[in-house]
Amino acid sequence: MTSPQIHPTATVDPAAVLGESVVVGPGAVIEDETAIGDGCRIGSGAVVKRWTRLGCRNTLKEYAVLGGDPQHAAYRGERTFLEIGDDNVIGEFVTLHRAYRDGESTRVGNGNYFMAYSHVGHDALVGDHVVFTNYAAAAGHCVIEDRAILAGYVGLHQFVRVGTMCMIGGDSKLNKDAVPYMTYLGVPAGPVGVNLVGLRRNGIPEERRTTLREAFKILFRRSLAVPDAIRALRDELPATPEIEHIIRFVEESPRGIAV
Repeated sequence: MTSPQIHPTATVDPAAVLGESVVVGPGAVIEDETAIGDGCRIGSGAVVKRWTRLGCRNTLKEYAVLGGDPQHAAYRGERTFLEIGDDNVIGEFVTLHRAYRDGESTRVGNGNYFMAYSHVGHDALVGDHVVFTNYAAAAGHCVIEDRAILAGYVGLHQFVRVGTMCMIGGDSKLNKDAVPYMTYLGVPAGPVGVNLVGLRRNGIPEERRTTLREAFKILFRRSLAVPDAIRALRDELPATPEIEHIIRFVEESPRGIAV
């Protein structure tokens, strides 16, 4: 068993639980009722606030703050949580906030990369292998599915969902849901094409990328009502995993999709 390495200038509450081989840098603060998994590295000046739970091998860089109070007018100090998985890189001055309803959590999955100054608001759900580029921000209750990328200065309205392997271009402001596998750009953000680069990087075969091109045309170029577009997706395209996911995503969209 390898004990945590805690710098003499760091402040670690006795009620915090630190796993094996955790490294805590100069001036870092770890509050009570936190749990930090094996192999995590907490950078200089970083803060892990109470009711935050980290999995294993996370890297928290200088002056990031995890588990801050939710920025919600209704919050009155209830016991809420921030839960983070494994192998995440959380950059300088990043802020990830707890939920605001008693007993609930903001959740972050595995293998994500949060670049400097990015933000995840209360009650958000972030999947796996997501990238938040510098200054990208997700408001409360947002959902960001696996392998999505938010470029610099992207802003997500509260309750917005970003689908799997989406690319949201720099400076965009998204106020409705972004359909999986697509690229969005603008203020407000709208679809500009299929995220072909992301699809190739994630090993989606050429024939399925071609099918997604046809799905883009059906959804965004035919001016169909949503029920008619979903019917066309089912009738005209093979039932690949990606098409099935798009259909479910659109059918379940509470805010509607960005067009």
